[in-house]
Amino acid sequence: MAPTEYRAGTHQTAPPVPADAQLFKFPASLKWLYMGGAALSFGLALAMPLTESVHRWFGPVVVCATFLTAFGVLCLRSFNRCYDTVAVNPEGIRYLPRKGENTFIAWNNVASVSARDVMQRLVITDLSGRKTIRLEYQLDNFEQLRDIVLRYTEAARFRRPFAKVFDRNWANRGLFLGCFAACLLLAYLAVHQGQRGASLGMIGFAAFSLVALTREPASVGISNTAIVIKYLGWQRTISFAAVSNIVIADLHDDGGNVHATVIIERPNGKPIKLLGFREGSVALHDALYSAWRAARGDGKPAPVSTPSSEAAGSPQELLTTFHGKSLAALTPAILIGAALFTGFSRLHSAQPMSHAYRTAVALISLSGVALSVYLLRIIPRRLLIGSESLTVEYFQGRRVVPYAAITNISLGEFRNAKGLPVGVVKVERNGARMLRLAGFREDAPALYASLRQAWMRARGERA
Repeated sequence: MAPTEYRAGTHQTAPPVPADAQLFKFPASLKWLYMGGAALSFGLALAMPLTESVHRWFGPVVVCATFLTAFGVLCLRSFNRCYDTVAVNPEGIRYLPRKGENTFIAWNNVASVSARDVMQRLVITDLSGRKTIRLEYQLDNFEQLRDIVLRYTEAARFRRPFAKVFDRNWANRGLFLGCFAACLLLAYLAVHQGQRGASLGMIGFAAFSLVALTREPASVGISNTAIVIKYLGWQRTISFAAVSNIVIADLHDDGGNVHATVIIERPNGKPIKLLGFREGSVALHDALYSAWRAARGDGKPAPVSTPSSEAAGSPQELLTTFHGKSLAALTPAILIGAALFTGFSRLHSAQPMSHAYRTAVALISLSGVALSVYLLRIIPRRLLIGSESLTVEYFQGRRVVPYAAITNISLGEFRNAKGLPVGVVKVERNGARMLRLAGFREDAPALYASLRQAWMRARGERA
């Protein structure tokens, strides 16, 4: 995914960055991730033609090498753009590229704000249509940046007519539909091979895919009194009288992916989460909130605050951010590349190998991939200290720890592989294993002081 990109059709010089501007940058870990991806892609592209079986697999090798080279070029371009900065203040928004001229769009000169959730970016366009600033979801504290943009561009967004029907893209539905068809095909082949146990398992997976497909919304319709969400074979109608709030937030799944989501909060039911619509999360939120506000007869402006922690899974107020060490992101990528390349080159070697040797090579390769996945789940990418909870974001997944579940926070140390002392912050939790925080660019005493102060503040005590 390319970071923030700027395109402008004017050569006017932007005003200098004022002292009260708030800056948003890309995390250093993302830069090293792009650089690691580029190095790994170029290395594999150069190594693949040197394998002993290249004469047997010439066509696939050429295709894979071309794809890896193109992916490496994309990662390298993205790495160069990771040094760009976004600055906002009450006057407007500025895009500060590493090379080239700055771009400035005043808030009263904004024509539209659109979310391209598939591309993971927020696009701001001025009234002339010649200036465009693209804000990537990968920016540090993007939720806060988006809230600022939505707050200052409310007049521009709500003076335009809203759509009444929003269609879901086919990403998730296509995946479930493909799994359903593939499982039915495998079940059919298993029956013809006389493997009835395997066929029953495939039929079970097909049934699961079909159920998941029927739970994916196909479209959202908005009327004057209710919201109609259509699924495959059925629909749900939600009256505006049963809605307590409509907000937009970023939800993180177990894989560490970010999804811009519109959340419909209800006092007598679970919140309904809508994401992945073609028109974008901002347009869907504005249309739903405008219709809900009209149904209530309320003329107050749209909120930009985050939803409740139960619905969004994130703290209400972000206090401090700590960043993981950048070089740590390269370790899993190197292990995955080495494991897959070793297994590919040896298993497809022209030399004869015994079944035991092939099994050993496959196990070693799979062990390298498994170790890489494990490292992605324990290496911290970022730590967010909020007013109500602590959030640790890893390269694969995230963990939210409410302050109410913490019994004590202490500072300790351990010896690394070189025998040097390394500071670690120990978070003791009620009824759960102790959480150890280490491997951040900032030193452990600073992390300990910030985290303990926020925890004691949440408990109503003085640090």
